[in-house]
Amino acid sequence: MTGDTEAGHRILEILYEDHFGDDDTNLSSDDIAGTIDDVDESQVNQILGNLHQAELVDKTGTPKLTSEGIKVVLDQKEREERQNEREERKAERAERQEDRKREIRINKSVAYLTIALVLAGGFQGVARNLVYFSEWERLIYSLIGAAVIFGLTLLFLLYVNWWDVEEESQSQSQTQ
Repeated sequence: MTGDTEAGHRILEILYEDHFGDDDTNLSSDDIAGTIDDVDESQVNQILGNLHQAELVDKTGTPKLTSEGIKVVLDQKEREERQNEREERKAERAERQEDRKREIRINKSVAYLTIALVLAGGFQGVARNLVYFSEWERLIYSLIGAAVIFGLTLLFLLYVNWWDVEEESQSQSQTQ
């Protein structure tokens, strides 16, 4: 049943193109059957008969569209255009959502780096003011502590921004 409906719509489109096309051909049912895959002339004649009963096709000699048939074809093309527009909007929305997620990850990264720098600076200040060690030892400890804090923060950021993105994409692919 669905195949006949699709073939009927395709026949209407072919007749529309024949009616408003550049060349002045009058397609017969055999010509129409040759342009549609998996449909023979008897099926085309049956579909044309059904379209004639629905007053979409005038079947005197070669099939021609009636004004109602033209309206049906135009409505069908309009539906296809609306469907394409919906799909485009959906793709744009998905792209904007991905951009927002990336922006949120970047903002988190900046926040974590700021925290890491503040902690590293604080640790250096504390380490430089310890009186138990020599000046040289305090400098070394403060630099090592700052490097450790900054390194751990970078590893955390890699985890948040790299592995979480992979897990997110895997979970999205599983839901689809």
